[in-house]
Amino acid sequence: METAFSPAYNTFLTSTVSAAGCIAFSVDYRRSPEHPIPIPYEDSWDAVKWILTHIAGSGPEDWVNDHADFRRVFVAGDSAGANIAHHMAIRAGEENGSIKISGMTLFHPFFFSKAILEEQEDGVRRYMEGIWEIACPNSEKGVEDPWINVVGSDLSGLECGRVLVMVAGKDVLAREGRVYAEKLEECGWGGRVEVVETEGEDHVFHIRNPDSDNARLLVQRFAEFIRQVCCDDNKKDGGALSQSRRGFHVELGAREKDLLAENDALRRFKSHKRGMRQLKRVGDVITDVVVAGIHCYTLTDFSVIRSITSNSWQIEISLCITNIYVCHLLVTLLRHCPIIYLMES
Repeated sequence: METAFSPAYNTFLTSTVSAAGCIAFSVDYRRSPEHPIPIPYEDSWDAVKWILTHIAGSGPEDWVNDHADFRRVFVAGDSAGANIAHHMAIRAGEENGSIKISGMTLFHPFFFSKAILEEQEDGVRRYMEGIWEIACPNSEKGVEDPWINVVGSDLSGLECGRVLVMVAGKDVLAREGRVYAEKLEECGWGGRVEVVETEGEDHVFHIRNPDSDNARLLVQRFAEFIRQVCCDDNKKDGGALSQSRRGFHVELGAREKDLLAENDALRRFKSHKRGMRQLKRVGDVITDVVVAGIHCYTLTDFSVIRSITSNSWQIEISLCITNIYVCHLLVTLLRHCPIIYLMES
């Protein structure tokens, strides 16, 4: 049983944030048997709604107001958390488009049905049936309940355009993850889905063995998915620069004159007398910044500001640069998509 405060999940999400250049919200929900289904789903939905109160820049958490780009929202989770993430995306679709989700990643989703249980050995079947009886003791349909038999439900209302399904070769639930992806392609949903299988691994191996090569590759693939969806969305928006409430998303090819022409704040920052006098070139770790006490952020394989001084404004975008530290003042240029992550129960 894990929670949002688990060191294992903290390690995983920290790695993801570093690799993808994003903001992650780890959701803690009440669990069975003390709090049976649908309580975990309701808790998670409350968390989603709380996070999205920051869209207009007036939410209770100033840091989120200032730095989260809600034009690119992702939901993700593993095991039971992946199941919940799916239901959050379905519920978002039922809210008349008030919540926009760009992408969803499901790691080893906890989906099953009577059909998949019949394929298992007696011990495995009894174990999985027992888990569901504890989680949802009042279910009238048993393992055919739509909460768990997701592939037997209508998926066409899923509120996101891109889905990445991760399965593990030794996981008894891998088959259901593949079937889920197949049904998404056939149900009229209209988005794009991809399945990535890690051979030789079992359920939530990336949490149990985070230092393994396969776990690192999984994090990299997750980060690539986030960056690619953001890039594709930005192309749909049109232009190299998309303005968000208090900040900007800088794309490849953005030019200084375009940036300055579109925003008064950038023009004022350019002429700021103190500026960023000691910002070093790309490839160096920024160790000295003139503004004392300012927190620094790590951007990995993400758009990078190369140099800014008090007398000039130079923006050069590069990729595949790792461990570049950017002063807090530059976050007005680089806003990060939020990920809502739900962990295994």
